[in-house]
Amino acid sequence: MNSGGCVWKAAGDYTRGVGRDLAAKAAGSAHGPWKLANSLALAIALPNAYFDSLGIPGLAGGR
Repeated sequence: MNSGGCVWKAAGDYTRGVGRDLAAKAAGSAHGPWKLANSLALAIALPNAYFDSLGIPGLAGGR
């Protein structure tokens, strides 16, 4: 299993609103982290608002 799969599996029941099928699809993806960063699963689990609430500045000027 790739490292992305381990992260999702380690999360257990803490899917952060991502459905089981979508999480499995993202975890089993052969794409690298930069490609997965733009995936629907991560957009649901870690929206920009989450990072804004932590005070983390965005990399793009549109945020």
